[in-house]
Amino acid sequence: MIRRSVPRVHVITDPFGRIDLAYELPGFALVAQGVNTGPACDQQTLVYSLDRAPFPGTGLFGTSYARPEFRTRASSRFDPTYAGAYRGTAHSMTDVSVEDDQGVTGTTAPTTASSVVSASGKIRIRSPYETLSGTLRPVADDPTFFGQGRSENPCDGLFGFTDETGTLVFVVFGADGFSYARLQRHDTWPAVRYDFSSGRAERQVEDGRLGLPLADPTALTRINCFGVNPWGCSALLGCEAHSGIDLCVSNVGSASYEVVAPTAGQIVAILREGGIGSTASPRVVFVLKLNEYWFVILSLETQSLDAGIEDALWGAVDVREFDFVGKGERLGQLVTGSLEGDRLPHVHFALLYKSPDDALDTFTAFTALRSDGRDLAGVWPWRWYPGAWPWRTLPGRSLGIPSKFHCPYHFSSPAAKTAMDAVDAYALGSDPCLRACAYGSRFGDCGECRARTL
Repeated sequence: MIRRSVPRVHVITDPFGRIDLAYELPGFALVAQGVNTGPACDQQTLVYSLDRAPFPGTGLFGTSYARPEFRTRASSRFDPTYAGAYRGTAHSMTDVSVEDDQGVTGTTAPTTASSVVSASGKIRIRSPYETLSGTLRPVADDPTFFGQGRSENPCDGLFGFTDETGTLVFVVFGADGFSYARLQRHDTWPAVRYDFSSGRAERQVEDGRLGLPLADPTALTRINCFGVNPWGCSALLGCEAHSGIDLCVSNVGSASYEVVAPTAGQIVAILREGGIGSTASPRVVFVLKLNEYWFVILSLETQSLDAGIEDALWGAVDVREFDFVGKGERLGQLVTGSLEGDRLPHVHFALLYKSPDDALDTFTAFTALRSDGRDLAGVWPWRWYPGAWPWRTLPGRSLGIPSKFHCPYHFSSPAAKTAMDAVDAYALGSDPCLRACAYGSRFGDCGECRARTL
């Protein structure tokens, strides 16, 4: 039973004596303090529950909530172990009106959402209807909610961030995911209306498949799709289809981004291209050998001709040729500067299957074949054996097909796929594609991953 003691603070009568105090974040959530509810019998916990619509103006009395979540209450500080990729459901309501005699009215839209969280607290939540991004901060640090004349409980474990519209988004983490809620008010006469969204996301796993080459998944701002045709043309060699996925980042403030090995293997080549004496911007290319048939190629492309950027890029390389590296081990940094035209700095992420009849040093971007999505080498024959992806079979196995580039998305872990799904993917047009693999592209379009109109 809930009874209000002071505005927005509630005393709860629990026959077991485990939950004794609750604080209402108006229009967003009910947060309660629990005792003897943690993993150990004497630990305190934070109990939270999000409603699927704004709270009615009459308050909490008689209101039901979504399934509660429990989290051990340790500190108001952000825990870096929350970092990762998350996927789940999102619920959106637009043009919401709360009337005392009519209840809640508005247009609802349930959908899915992909989210990423960095170790520094940056977050991005993306659904087909909206993208929310910002930096998480404890509610206890926000004078809007905590302090004199407001809540006396810091609500440790509850976080918030301000999205691009200036609207507050509340987030609370559980053992295997997080929940969020956002409410934007529109003062329209004669009734006040709202846009409301909430969701629940579960952490995605890393497994034997490819991880994301960017150490911070929130650094990813957009994707250039695999297979876009034509992608580049040469007077001598003709035109090529895009041989990989471009993982684009921002160059704001000439930042640098840590690049890691997406899987274990041996560095068989580190190439220094472009830069001084060339019209092309500098790049560093890592060739990672997984076994005799499979190779990952990572090209760190600055898209900048700034003085000194080539030396900075090369100086940030942390491995040497013939080194063996583990999954997630740092390879170097993508260094950024002022842009060359409208191009974005990016990591070109390519996956090559090499037939035993071919030599690795004979491949160029113009001569190697591209997968059409109907020959996903290793995806189906190995699907029944978790972790036994084609590059992990011992001692390796020829697939009996020609050498070609494959779209890395199909060979990526759930966590890496979710990170890529959290941003828009593009061909050469202005409309985003459905996925990162533009099979069947002929005129620089999304091909079978047709353009999506939001």
